[in-house]
Amino acid sequence: MAHTTALLRRETDHADVSAIGHPDILYVLFPTSCGSVRPDPSGAHPVLVGPRPSRKEAMLGIVGLLSQHKDVGELGFRDIQDFNTAMLAKNSWRILTNPDCLLARLLLGKYCHNTSFLTGTCSSSASHGWRGVIAGCELLKLQLGKAIGNGNTTKAWTKSWMLPTTRFVPTGPPIENGRDLFVSDLIERGSGEWNHHMVEATFPDLASQIYLIKTSTCNAEDTFCWHKTKIGVYSVKYGYYAMWEASENLHDPQPHITSFPWQKYVWREETAPKIKMFLWKLARGALALGTNLQRRGIDTSGLCPHCLEPETALHLFFTCPLARQIWNLAPFRTSPDFSAAQTTQDSFMIMSNLICLPPTGISSNLSPWLLWGIWTNRNALLFDNRAVSAKSTMEKSVSSVREWIAAQATAPRPTKSPAQHRPQAPVRTDIVRCNTDAAWSGTTLRAGIGWHFDDPVSGSHTEGARSLELISSPLMAEALAMREAIREAKHASVTDVWFRTDSQELARAVNSKSYPVELFGVLMDIESLSYCFDFFFVFFVGRENNVVADSLEKAALSSFLSTLY
Repeated sequence: MAHTTALLRRETDHADVSAIGHPDILYVLFPTSCGSVRPDPSGAHPVLVGPRPSRKEAMLGIVGLLSQHKDVGELGFRDIQDFNTAMLAKNSWRILTNPDCLLARLLLGKYCHNTSFLTGTCSSSASHGWRGVIAGCELLKLQLGKAIGNGNTTKAWTKSWMLPTTRFVPTGPPIENGRDLFVSDLIERGSGEWNHHMVEATFPDLASQIYLIKTSTCNAEDTFCWHKTKIGVYSVKYGYYAMWEASENLHDPQPHITSFPWQKYVWREETAPKIKMFLWKLARGALALGTNLQRRGIDTSGLCPHCLEPETALHLFFTCPLARQIWNLAPFRTSPDFSAAQTTQDSFMIMSNLICLPPTGISSNLSPWLLWGIWTNRNALLFDNRAVSAKSTMEKSVSSVREWIAAQATAPRPTKSPAQHRPQAPVRTDIVRCNTDAAWSGTTLRAGIGWHFDDPVSGSHTEGARSLELISSPLMAEALAMREAIREAKHASVTDVWFRTDSQELARAVNSKSYPVELFGVLMDIESLSYCFDFFFVFFVGRENNVVADSLEKAALSSFLSTLY
């Protein structure tokens, strides 16, 4: 991004601003007090009518357009100002989630002594640091939510707490005595289960979604979460994306540009990076062709150097007599016919159906290289007065794509085995081993959980199983199976336990203490219960080493379903 900004700065220093080349912006300079936008007479490009923009304004305008996503026909550069705000939001997130740190106490004591941090404002005398914190706080509010533990600090009507990955605040109107209702008021005291009568009376349309949330039975406090990330922790990457989703796009892409599958025909093509950039320019109308140069106010004939017809992208690459010869000589199964193409994008769709014959040894798409050959052929004739035949152009394109394919056949990079990152299994032989597993039905949202204890000292074996309703995912079922097994171990006064699960994601979450929002209440219970043991260890094992628990959970689920039907 810094390179791009520097490049644009140099360009605007030495070139007339009206000729700066984003293909869809033309500057028409009139001595008016304010600018306005009117359509280009040709109907293809918007025209900014107004005073000559400054170098900084022109540069920021072009970067703003190019920073849109590649899916809408731009280059996906990071917008500097928005990215800076996303980074500032990291400080805001630390203050929000760790209000006892020194920085949070200092800033909150100075600027928020009468209000909460989320409702804080920025006065005219505020420092630059606090202004950045407030800017980041506004970004956090876009996707800020609460992960439910005991529900004591989350207001049911004003916070986003029902959906783990989407910001959703319930709409009222609430009844007068329920306006300040907390989520804990919907939970039965002691058991941690939802009060169905209260939930259905307060949120009748959302009750089924609320029942999928498993609260903490160990009285764990609620915590803030960022809905855009799975573990609920704010990140600069997803903060930047949230800003783009929420902001109004002042330069809406043209409908035919938006509907074009850019990823398929440009960015995911198996070809060289320079060819991808060339394809983007071609599809976006950004190549310095004759008609494009004329439209930008450059004095040129605008004629094709091969046949003296108006040089458009469709003509030069697809309908020019030389281009047709090149396409007919190419080793495709059928000769391409571009006569029905009305736009360059139509031609891309025709090229996607071309199949290269096997004897050529080309496994990737040959069409982009033919387009590149036509372009270099045109430049050689225009600037060096050197004509290249159609056969030579086609042969050069085939040899270039073969060289590129051969260069990609490099040795694969060594990848680290997942086993290298696993925690080491305990070496003690006097530890009780507990295997847990769960089976889940996506159609009925029911699960069967099972656990099996093996005491190597006494040689005893204990096992158990349960069936559960309203389970949101298989990962949730696995977490509930482990929580239930830990409770059983605690009740049995076992002090040293090695818990083993065949869910690698669950083992990773418990050991790293990075809790997905969906599992927050359950995993907080697991963490709280783990302090009751002298030795507590969670380890991932393969399914072949978890046969007993697997049979228990499947039996529990099948017996539960059989009683229903």
